[in-house]
Amino acid sequence: MNELYLELNAGNWKRLDSFLGINDCHLKTWLSVVSWHFFVKKKMVLMEKDSEEELINSCRNTYNTELNLEVDIDVKRVMSLMKNKRYADILRLMIIEGYTPEEVARKWNKTIDNIYNIKHRAIKEFLSIYNGNISTYNRIKMN
Repeated sequence: MNELYLELNAGNWKRLDSFLGINDCHLKTWLSVVSWHFFVKKKMVLMEKDSEEELINSCRNTYNTELNLEVDIDVKRVMSLMKNKRYADILRLMIIEGYTPEEVARKWNKTIDNIYNIKHRAIKEFLSIYNGNISTYNRIKMN
């Protein structure tokens, strides 16, 4: 309502001064029409703003989806280059699929400490490949 008051008050009540009372139009009727037009315009502005925000969010979601796909492809490629497939399996189970060390230990019939050690070595190999030693692993894999 404050915004409507400010709209009517804009320019020293020029808007309100435009009321002429033609054809027995009452001030209350005139105010309801002016109010209705004001709030319709306000709604359109808000809807336009919402549409812009939706568009921005849509673009963000598309970008995030594309980024996630690129990361997924990179991770799968690096994991395929790992010499020890057990390392790739433990990274997939614990990091990607979210298994706990206890669950992996039971599944592989190993101790929890052993699982942590395997995971540590797997991460080292993964990072070694990812950080630029891919050419070495490519030559090994191709032969």
